[in-house]
Parts: sequence; C-alpha cells; structure tokens
Amino acid sequence: MAQRMTAASLVRLAFVFLFRVGLELVKGGTPVVHYIVHGEKDTVGVAVVDLKKGQSLTGWNMAKNSTLRLKAAQNIPLGHKIAVDNIAKGEKVIKYDEEIGNASKAIKKGQHVHTQNLKTARW
Repeated sequence: MAQRMTAASLVRLAFVFLFRVGLELVKGGTPVVHYIVHGEKDTVGVAVVDLKKGQSLTGWNMAKNSTLRLKAAQNIPLGHKIAVDNIAKGEKVIKYDEEIGNASKAIKKGQHVHTQNLKTARW
C-alpha cells in the first residue's frame, strides 16, 4: 500500500531536490528564487544563491506559498540568512517559526543576519 505524503513532506522533498540539483531554478540564465522563507512568522530567509549588494531579489515563502521581493543591502553568501523585515535591537529573530536568537543590533530589511548582529538563543 502506498503511503500518502503530506503537503509539508512534499515541500521538504522539493527543497532537498532543489539543493541537490544546485538550485537551477532559472529562467533565461537568471535565478527565479534567490532566497527561501520557511515559516509564516519568519523574519529571516535563507539565500539559495550568492546574493550581491543592491541586487533585486525574489523570495519564496514555503509556508504561505507566496512570492516575496526585496533588495540585498549587503553581499550574502549561499546558505546564510537575510532579513526579510526590519528587526530592532533585542528583538527575537524568527526562522522556521521558531525563535533562533536576538538581534544584537538593529538589522535592516535586506541585510545579512549572522554572528555580527545575531546572538543565539542557546547561549
């Protein structure tokens, strides 16, 4: 008997597949998706290609199946976080609809979110 897959399982499977094929979501040689936001409440997304300062970006919110747009404020490497909203100093940073830490300084929409401006919730 075949097992039925949930929508969440299908999304996860698609995400893994995209990483394995090098995220070749392209149209005319240009990436269609530059970053992915996992949860409905997330304040950060994950770069699925290297992002360049000033680049106009298209994102995909997996939970809402919606398209997002913003401009990269800094260079952001593949796999790193990008702020999809302004985040005030001390505010919770949300990824996968979970608190992953607090902003150690104000973070503007489109900026790189990493150790220079994020204090992990674990420490």
